[in-house]
Order: sequence, then C-alpha cells, then structure tokens
Amino acid sequence: KPGIESSKPGALQAHILAEAADGGSAWGTAAGRTSFGRNSMVMNAAISDRLILTSIKTYAFAVLWNFAVTTVIFPGLATAQFHTGERKGFINPSWYEVTLIATFLLLDFAGRQVPALGPRATVSRSTIVGCVLLRTLFIPLYAAVAYSSPDASAFLHGFCEFSVMALFAFTHGYCSTVCMMGAPAAAGSSSSSDEPERQRAATIMTALTNVGIVVGALLAFLWLLF
Repeated sequence: KPGIESSKPGALQAHILAEAADGGSAWGTAAGRTSFGRNSMVMNAAISDRLILTSIKTYAFAVLWNFAVTTVIFPGLATAQFHTGERKGFINPSWYEVTLIATFLLLDFAGRQVPALGPRATVSRSTIVGCVLLRTLFIPLYAAVAYSSPDASAFLHGFCEFSVMALFAFTHGYCSTVCMMGAPAAAGSSSSSDEPERQRAATIMTALTNVGIVVGALLAFLWLLF
C-alpha cells in the first residue's frame, strides 16, 4: 500500500514483513494477529519486570541478603554447640535447643510487628541496606559464642547466646518486613492504576526471599566444609 511503502519501517512494520516472508501477512490473518499479540505481551511483561526490579533494587538486594545471612546462622550455626559437645547453661540442657529456637521465633515475630506501627516511613533505603549489611557481623559473632570454650561460666554462655539470638531474630523480622512493605510502595502509588505494578513487585520480592534462602544454605554448606 502507498501509505506503508512510503513510510520508514518501524518495529511493527518489520514484524509484519517478517511474517509475510514466512508465507502470510501477520496483519491479515488471525494466526498472525495472535502470534503478534502474544509476542507483544511477553515483551511488555519482560520490560515491565525490568523496570519494576530497577525501581525496587535496593529493597530487592536487602531482602535477599537478609534471608541469606539468617539461613547461614539459623538453625545450623545457632545450634552447633549441640553437635560439638554438651553445653551447660542456666536452662536444662534437654530444653536448651528448643528454648533457643523458640527465642528466635518469638523475637522474629516481634520484629515483624514493629513496622506496622508506623516507623517504616522514617526508614530510608540506605538505612535499611546498612542494617542488613551490619547483620553480616552476626556470623562471626555467633560462631564465636557457639564455639567458645565450654569451660566458661554457664551464665556467660547462656546470656550471650540468648542475647545474640534475640537481637539476631528481631533484626531479621524487622528488616525483612520493612523491605516487603517498602518495595510495592516504591513500584507504584496507592492508586488503582498502579495496583498491577505493586502486585508484581510483591511477587518479585517473594521470589527473592527464596533466592536468599538458597544462597544462605549454600554458604552454610561451605561453612561446614571449611
């Protein structure tokens, strides 16, 4: 057609010409229109995911590394003393491991409730990333506590282990919740038109928590090797 021939071919026209070369006009057949529509949807979805990930990259990194650090320590390193010898503390040894794990669960739950009270709005992205990176120090800290000499006082062992575990669990719950709440808000406003972007951002963040767990498990495995 004169209108098409005289104009400079764009992406759409190039696709139509390619379909025509394969034996039929994409514009003129139902199969071509279906193929073009499907390819366009896939391309748009990929571009949309990249844009969303770019807008939430700070939260994405933070939640991934937060879960990785937690998985390196809990429950393997946190209960390592029970595999290297009997630990005497101010709690009955038969309940010690259970109490330690219960402490993590309770303080993790408490940390997750704090952002819902309002402080999340005052936490910048750089602050939450800094907090997550500081949590990396729990790895050598808890290793020192877990593998310290059993000849030390029972009170010192118990106090250190439970204090470190309480802080470790609370910061995990707080940081992960701030990230999971902040990412959808960063992907779009609260208007209904931005709801798909917010939902997609939440899905990406959920996937990254699983990636963080896998990364942490691999790092914990390397810890056992060395």
